[in-house]
Amino acid sequence: MEVNEKGFTLAEIVTSLMIFGLLASFSIPIFLNLKQEVSDRLLEAEAHAFLQEKMERMVAEQQPVEMKGQEVKKSPSYQQRSYQLHWQIRKIPSGLWQIDVEVQWKKQSGQVRKIRLRTHRFIPLKTNGDLPILN
Repeated sequence: MEVNEKGFTLAEIVTSLMIFGLLASFSIPIFLNLKQEVSDRLLEAEAHAFLQEKMERMVAEQQPVEMKGQEVKKSPSYQQRSYQLHWQIRKIPSGLWQIDVEVQWKKQSGQVRKIRLRTHRFIPLKTNGDLPILN
């Protein structure tokens, strides 16, 4: 073997491959976990958007009516994912209406998540002269 030969020895190559394999064994699970976390955050952001949209529509009603309902919304990002929306409007005494909206979905891990919004809307009693007219 000549003194001026350039290149790596077999021991150097094996050592570098072992170090590379060790780094890959740590980084791949971290990357996969990060990917799942991003997916779960996206699903949660979509759920918040559906929840807020439904709540705004319910609050914007001119004259609320007592009702319950539910609907299923498909995820725009994941075709196989869907959200279940449940809502209820009910009258409580003195012209006050309670509006509940809940969204439920499954995370990538299969865990069921729920978020609920509740608000109250006041609609004053109408009066006819001195007598109040109840809604």
